[in-house]
Amino acid sequence: MKFSDAVQTLLIDVRARRLSPRTAEFYEVQLMRVAKLLNDKDVRKITTTDLRLVLTECPTNSAPHRYRSLSRLFSFLVDEEVVSVSPTALPGRDVPMPVVKTLHAQANDMLRHNLGAAPGRKFRFLLEHEESAMLYDIAPAVPDNSFGGGRGRCKRV
Repeated sequence: MKFSDAVQTLLIDVRARRLSPRTAEFYEVQLMRVAKLLNDKDVRKITTTDLRLVLTECPTNSAPHRYRSLSRLFSFLVDEEVVSVSPTALPGRDVPMPVVKTLHAQANDMLRHNLGAAPGRKFRFLLEHEESAMLYDIAPAVPDNSFGGGRGRCKRV
Protein backbone atom coordinates (compact mmCIF):
# COMPACT_ATOMS: atom_id res chain seq x y z
CA MET A 1 0.00 0.00 0.00
CA LYS A 2 1.41 3.36 -1.01
CA PHE A 3 1.71 6.07 1.63
CA SER A 4 -0.94 8.29 0.01
CA ASP A 5 -3.38 5.35 -0.11
CA ALA A 6 -2.76 4.74 3.59
CA VAL A 7 -3.49 8.42 4.30
CA GLN A 8 -6.77 8.20 2.38
CA THR A 9 -7.73 5.06 4.32
CA LEU A 10 -6.99 6.84 7.61
CA LEU A 11 -9.11 9.81 6.51
CA ILE A 12 -12.03 7.49 5.77
CA ASP A 13 -11.67 6.05 9.26
CA VAL A 14 -11.46 9.52 10.84
CA ARG A 15 -14.64 10.60 9.05
CA ALA A 16 -16.42 7.33 9.90
CA ARG A 17 -15.64 7.91 13.58
CA ARG A 18 -17.24 11.34 13.25
CA LEU A 19 -14.14 13.22 14.31
CA SER A 20 -14.01 16.92 13.56
CA PRO A 21 -13.64 17.84 9.89
CA ARG A 22 -10.75 20.05 10.96
CA THR A 23 -9.00 16.98 12.41
CA ALA A 24 -9.36 15.19 9.08
CA GLU A 25 -8.09 18.26 7.26
CA PHE A 26 -5.12 18.53 9.66
CA TYR A 27 -4.14 14.89 9.07
CA GLU A 28 -4.55 15.28 5.33
CA VAL A 29 -2.37 18.40 5.09
CA GLN A 30 0.37 17.04 7.37
CA LEU A 31 0.48 13.55 5.89
CA MET A 32 0.26 14.50 2.20
CA ARG A 33 3.35 16.68 2.71
CA VAL A 34 5.08 13.61 4.10
CA ALA A 35 3.88 11.55 1.11
CA LYS A 36 5.65 13.99 -1.23
CA LEU A 37 8.86 13.86 0.84
CA LEU A 38 8.79 10.05 0.87
CA ASN A 39 8.01 9.87 -2.88
CA ASP A 40 4.83 7.96 -1.98
CA LYS A 41 6.84 4.97 -0.76
CA ASP A 42 5.18 1.69 0.24
CA VAL A 43 4.24 1.90 3.95
CA ARG A 44 5.75 -1.54 4.64
CA LYS A 45 9.16 -0.26 3.50
CA ILE A 46 9.19 2.95 5.54
CA THR A 47 11.77 2.92 8.32
CA THR A 48 12.36 5.03 11.40
CA THR A 49 15.29 6.63 9.57
CA ASP A 50 12.98 7.67 6.71
CA LEU A 51 10.67 9.37 9.19
CA ARG A 52 13.54 11.10 10.95
CA LEU A 53 14.70 12.52 7.64
CA VAL A 54 11.18 13.74 6.93
CA LEU A 55 11.00 15.45 10.31
CA THR A 56 14.31 17.22 9.71
CA GLU A 57 12.84 18.69 6.50
CA CYS A 58 9.96 20.43 8.26
CA PRO A 59 10.10 23.68 10.25
CA THR A 60 10.90 23.27 13.95
CA ASN A 61 7.50 24.40 15.18
CA SER A 62 5.59 21.96 12.96
CA ALA A 63 7.74 18.88 13.65
CA PRO A 64 5.75 17.79 16.75
CA HIS A 65 2.48 18.09 14.79
CA ARG A 66 3.84 16.10 11.90
CA TYR A 67 5.20 13.43 14.26
CA ARG A 68 1.80 13.16 15.97
CA SER A 69 0.13 12.72 12.58
CA LEU A 70 2.64 10.06 11.55
CA SER A 71 2.22 8.28 14.86
CA ARG A 72 -1.57 8.26 14.43
CA LEU A 73 -1.29 6.95 10.88
CA PHE A 74 1.06 4.11 11.77
CA SER A 75 -0.94 3.17 14.87
CA PHE A 76 -3.96 2.90 12.60
CA LEU A 77 -1.99 0.77 10.11
CA VAL A 78 -0.83 -1.56 12.89
CA ASP A 79 -4.44 -1.92 14.12
CA GLU A 80 -5.55 -2.66 10.55
CA GLU A 81 -2.68 -5.19 10.23
CA VAL A 82 -1.22 -3.42 7.20
CA VAL A 83 2.14 -3.15 8.98
CA SER A 84 3.30 -5.27 11.89
CA VAL A 85 5.35 -2.63 13.72
CA SER A 86 5.10 1.13 13.67
CA PRO A 87 8.32 2.93 12.73
CA THR A 88 7.23 5.70 15.11
CA ALA A 89 7.20 3.36 18.12
CA LEU A 90 9.98 3.78 20.62
CA PRO A 91 12.19 0.71 20.88
CA GLY A 92 12.01 -1.18 24.15
CA ARG A 93 8.63 0.21 25.11
CA ASP A 94 7.30 -3.31 25.78
CA VAL A 95 10.02 -3.93 28.35
CA PRO A 96 8.43 -3.81 31.79
CA MET A 97 9.60 -1.08 34.11
CA PRO A 98 11.58 -2.27 37.13
CA VAL A 99 9.66 -2.36 40.39
CA VAL A 100 11.11 0.04 42.92
CA LYS A 101 9.74 -0.31 46.42
CA THR A 102 9.83 2.29 49.12
CA LEU A 103 11.53 1.52 52.40
CA HIS A 104 8.14 1.14 54.06
CA ALA A 105 6.97 -1.37 51.42
CA GLN A 106 10.18 -3.38 51.69
CA ALA A 107 9.92 -3.53 55.49
CA ASN A 108 6.25 -4.46 55.23
CA ASP A 109 6.98 -7.33 52.82
CA MET A 110 9.86 -8.59 54.94
CA LEU A 111 7.77 -8.61 58.10
CA ARG A 112 4.76 -10.28 56.50
CA HIS A 113 7.04 -12.99 55.20
CA ASN A 114 8.65 -13.53 58.64
CA LEU A 115 5.76 -12.59 60.94
CA GLY A 116 6.27 -15.61 63.21
CA ALA A 117 9.83 -14.55 64.06
CA ALA A 118 8.66 -12.15 66.80
CA PRO A 119 5.66 -13.64 68.59
CA GLY A 120 3.80 -11.38 71.00
CA ARG A 121 4.78 -8.14 69.25
CA LYS A 122 2.35 -5.92 67.41
CA PHE A 123 2.86 -5.58 63.67
CA ARG A 124 3.00 -1.77 63.81
CA PHE A 125 5.82 -1.85 66.40
CA LEU A 126 7.76 -4.34 64.31
CA LEU A 127 7.26 -2.29 61.15
CA GLU A 128 8.63 0.87 62.78
CA HIS A 129 11.54 -1.10 64.24
CA GLU A 130 12.36 -2.69 60.87
CA GLU A 131 12.24 0.67 59.09
CA SER A 132 14.63 2.15 61.66
CA ALA A 133 16.99 -0.80 61.25
CA MET A 134 16.95 -0.41 57.47
CA LEU A 135 17.63 3.33 57.76
CA TYR A 136 20.52 2.61 60.12
CA ASP A 137 21.97 0.14 57.59
CA ILE A 138 21.95 2.63 54.72
CA ALA A 139 22.88 5.76 56.70
CA PRO A 140 26.63 5.64 55.95
CA ALA A 141 25.91 5.49 52.21
CA VAL A 142 23.70 8.60 52.17
CA PRO A 143 25.82 11.71 51.60
CA ASP A 144 23.37 14.42 52.67
CA ASN A 145 23.44 13.54 56.39
CA SER A 146 19.65 13.20 56.47
CA PHE A 147 19.84 9.99 58.52
CA GLY A 148 21.97 11.25 61.40
CA GLY A 149 25.32 10.86 59.69
CA GLY A 150 25.57 7.10 60.20
CA ARG A 151 26.28 7.34 63.93
CA GLY A 152 23.38 5.15 64.97
CA ARG A 153 20.82 7.92 65.14
CA CYS A 154 18.06 7.72 62.60
CA LYS A 155 15.81 10.64 61.93
CA ARG A 156 12.33 9.99 60.63
CA VAL A 157 11.96 11.46 57.17
